[in-house]
Amino acid sequence: MTLLTYCGWANATIADIFGTATIILSGETLWTKTIAQTFIISSIFLIASFICFLFRILQLDKEIRSEEKLLFNFHQKRKQKHMTDDEII
Repeated sequence: MTLLTYCGWANATIADIFGTATIILSGETLWTKTIAQTFIISSIFLIASFICFLFRILQLDKEIRSEEKLLFNFHQKRKQKHMTDDEII
């Protein structure tokens, strides 16, 4: 659910960025075109950093799931041997 929220946010942001850039680029002065170009370049970097952020979230999710699996296996072994925490340490 969280990943879908982030994807929706990214989709809306990209639409806003390119919609605003299109409006700015329709101006005739050099100053507005320079601002629009700067805005588009910074937007591309923003989108790239957001994609990296999503990949990091997915990587952390994998790491957490593997640690949860290890912890679950540890507790299962402890239940099979009927050991207490003091005996394990």
